Amino acid sequence: MTPAPRSRRFWLAWGLLTLALLGLIPSAKYDLPFWLQPDKELQPFLVLATGFVVATLLCAFQLWRGLASSPGRVLLWTMAVFSVVGLALALQAPQSSHRVMIEVPLLAALLLPLTFGQRRGGGVILLALLLADCGLLGGILYGQLGPQEAIKTRVTTKYIKTAFYNLEAKFYEGRIPRPAARGGGLSRIADRYLLATGDGHLYLFGWPKAGGDLEVKSLPYRIPINGEEFAAAVGLPYEQPRGVIAAGDTSGAQIDTWRFHVSDILVQELGARVRVFAGHHYWRNAERCFITRVSMAEADRAAFLDGSATLSWTTLYDAKPCLPVEGPLRERTAPFEGNLSGGRLALTDPDSLLFTVGFHGFDGVNSRQLYSQDPDASWGTVVLIHVGARTSETFTVGNRNEQGLYVDPRGVVWETEHGPQGGDELNILKRGANYGWPYVSYGTDYYSLVWPLSKAQGRHEGYEEPVFSWVPSIGVSNLISVEHEAPFPIWKGDLLVASLRAETLFRMRIVDRRVVFAEPIEIGQRVRALLEADDGRIVLWTDDHAIVSLQPATEMSRELLFANMCGGCHKAMDGRTHMIGPDLAHVYGRRIGSAEGYTDYSAAMKNQSGRWDEDKLDKFLTNPQAAVPGTVMPFAGIADPKQRAAVIEFLKSVR
Repeated sequence: MTPAPRSRRFWLAWGLLTLALLGLIPSAKYDLPFWLQPDKELQPFLVLATGFVVATLLCAFQLWRGLASSPGRVLLWTMAVFSVVGLALALQAPQSSHRVMIEVPLLAALLLPLTFGQRRGGGVILLALLLADCGLLGGILYGQLGPQEAIKTRVTTKYIKTAFYNLEAKFYEGRIPRPAARGGGLSRIADRYLLATGDGHLYLFGWPKAGGDLEVKSLPYRIPINGEEFAAAVGLPYEQPRGVIAAGDTSGAQIDTWRFHVSDILVQELGARVRVFAGHHYWRNAERCFITRVSMAEADRAAFLDGSATLSWTTLYDAKPCLPVEGPLRERTAPFEGNLSGGRLALTDPDSLLFTVGFHGFDGVNSRQLYSQDPDASWGTVVLIHVGARTSETFTVGNRNEQGLYVDPRGVVWETEHGPQGGDELNILKRGANYGWPYVSYGTDYYSLVWPLSKAQGRHEGYEEPVFSWVPSIGVSNLISVEHEAPFPIWKGDLLVASLRAETLFRMRIVDRRVVFAEPIEIGQRVRALLEADDGRIVLWTDDHAIVSLQPATEMSRELLFANMCGGCHKAMDGRTHMIGPDLAHVYGRRIGSAEGYTDYSAAMKNQSGRWDEDKLDKFLTNPQAAVPGTVMPFAGIADPKQRAAVIEFLKSVR
């Protein structure tokens, strides 16, 4: 007997529950409703969702026409649709989560054959959909509203190939609780390191044992940032949204409280005592406006380190004038552009402290006020603070958003600052110099092809030129120079410039104050702060509240071993991208001397019979000349059997 056709109510309920399940997949991944996600995440999901809808309509059309629809046939139609969708995504080169890109086609492959491949069990299907929706929604709500005390900690290792070193990057995640605000800074103290989070909490960390694990200690002090008071004044919680935050995003009339942050921390050691300087936002509730401030505290170093010191913070410097978040004089793009704060600290001598004061969007285009060239304002300048006298003076003007500040061993003051859309800069700061913002820029206004105040577009004439400029922008962050002899002797004297948007370090070789090259070193997280540790390792603090340690790799991944030992002559891409030697993708199991399109095999290699298996590869990689007498391969072989095995495993994997 043929089962009765399903009712319109069934199909309506099925459609609504399925669309809800689709929408919850990216929401579960990012803890954000899918319509609030940034375009780079939302657009690939919408392509996948469209593929799901098309596959559903195709199945429904076949059913409406009365054609037989076995589960296998429905699965075939579904996979045909998603093969086209996959091609579209490949052409777009999406940056979407692999989890989302797998789960949507998998949902289609399971659900559509179940629904259209037979016509019984309609109630069971609806119940299963409802339970899946409830379970996924419950998980999202628990992640948002449930207890947050338990912190998932993990250490992941990533190997990064650079021009001279293979780096072992260890990501220590979950050791620091998620801050309410982005930002923060790093500083040395004794034989350890001090971390200030964006919301003002302090942590002491280090690697006390060579090769040992990271040790983190929470200190019972807090920088005097009043973020909770600011958030209460604007009627919002003081917290970062969970999930993805697009780089440089603004929210119109919405105030992003998580941009109200600590921008830097700096420790000055004075014998048995320490001074701690902190740059941070401060809210003046009575005036309904905000400033950036430098606060300072002094303590006995031993007491500070063991957490028994009583810190008394004093105000060393306040920027001026106080900036409103409401009314006609506020910044027009967004009420509070706290991400444009600058706020970095550096000592030029024991009594002279530099502090960068970002322009916060008040540039005469997005605001009535133009502060970076105003002699009575602090915004868009670098100030020099005389610590003992508690006085200050303007050091440079015409700056924008100075996210990096470093005084090298020769006393040269290096600074990095964000341009608008393009035009991030590396500068050498000279006392009394004018760096031109907002009258000149190598960038343009957002969603425009010009910068409105530039008289000569794309030029920097009439003002201090940058040493280097990034076009497009990298979201430049802080910087250091490599001062230790080890473990990176080839890098000594180079600048390491961190980036937010590009999630990369740039190693910059400087000759006669000129950049010779900038080598990108991809980290994969937004790097907020960095320092060179006592043992020479590079330590990073990222916006994913992770501490990252960079050292030369003592053990290499299979990919790095192949790149180091074979990459000079061979690629492993598609089996057809040949160099001096043949492309080694698909080499495992391939007939010897038969790479497609490669014509430079030696006669000795052409005369070999059989296919490449583990034994033949091992013998050839041990001693190519002994394995294939007469081969022209100029390689002595890999003596270490573990390294040979790793390279063979890599070759087996590139299929």
